[in-house]
Amino acid sequence: MAQQVILSQKARATDSPTISQPTSPPQRFIVFLFDDYNLTSSDLAQTQEAATKALDSSLAPADMAAVLSTSGRNSGLTHDHEKLKQMILDLRVKTFWRPDEHECPNVDYYQGDLIIKKNDSPALYAAVVAVLHCYHGLEVDGAESIARSAAQRAVDLGEHNYRSNLYFLRLVLNGMAPLPGQHVLVLLSRILHT
Repeated sequence: MAQQVILSQKARATDSPTISQPTSPPQRFIVFLFDDYNLTSSDLAQTQEAATKALDSSLAPADMAAVLSTSGRNSGLTHDHEKLKQMILDLRVKTFWRPDEHECPNVDYYQGDLIIKKNDSPALYAAVVAVLHCYHGLEVDGAESIARSAAQRAVDLGEHNYRSNLYFLRLVLNGMAPLPGQHVLVLLSRILHT
């Protein structure tokens, strides 16, 4: 219904040159989406700082914004910059869908994928060496079994993590679609280095 009204207003504006165009910029809806399942603590601190600066420098008074996180935090759409800043500062890293960085061996999704899906010998060897450093006196076969188990767990967690993040991203985009004006989605996440 709202889209029909907007389309009919646009058609009238182009049909008649005597209709004046609005002097204020079109309203924007901006969503800051924090991937708090994948950000590290240092990543989160940097993204929090960048997002609060963007709130101060980039948002016009007519803009509405929201702060969301992939773990489910939601400020709701608002003009209130202080509320948005506080929401950003209150965000914390979630570790539910990733291996514990203090586990031994510490196999991440990338290394796990190399071991399990690509049968990468150097990646497996590195994981086996890490296991042998953690568990002195362990036989190589036992270390390899532990390394493969850690790799499989990292792959399972990583795939679930990314599937749930893509599903959440789709929900956000579908929620923004019916809103009038411009839509801006700022995704704050972590890049895996290869």
